Amino acid sequence: MQIVAKKFVIYALKLITTALVLFFLFKAINPQEITAAVAGANLNWILLAFLLLLPNIFCQFKRWQILLRASHHKISNSQITSSLLAGITLGFITPGRFGEFGRAFFIRNGNWPMLLGLTMIDKMFALAMIYFWGLIGISDLLQKQFQPVFWIPLELSLLF
Repeated sequence: MQIVAKKFVIYALKLITTALVLFFLFKAINPQEITAAVAGANLNWILLAFLLLLPNIFCQFKRWQILLRASHHKISNSQITSSLLAGITLGFITPGRFGEFGRAFFIRNGNWPMLLGLTMIDKMFALAMIYFWGLIGISDLLQKQFQPVFWIPLELSLLF
């Protein structure tokens, strides 16, 4: 019976937290600005963004799964998914996506310091990908706008 009460309290706290976040979110939003933004949006880009969302989450899941399975041999996909989605949610409502480190606390019977380290590795890998593809995307502009003394070290770091 105690386990049921504990789960109820946790569920109630989650529900209250969600309600508070939504309350403050709706309080801060100006409906006219949202309406103007939606009216001026290019629906093709929005559709493309939604289509790319699923492969993006799948790639994040696989990366997190590989890291977790390297340290926890018997961890279920549902636990990996719930940990990842909880981290994404916490990251969404915290500055600098700092809340994504909270995914470590959603792994049952986990070694939290090690899981926080794995989260850091995961975030550094994502940052490396942004750096890599960002430099590729901006390399033409760098070559046209700046002297070689500026862009050659950046592009050499891309090779490394």
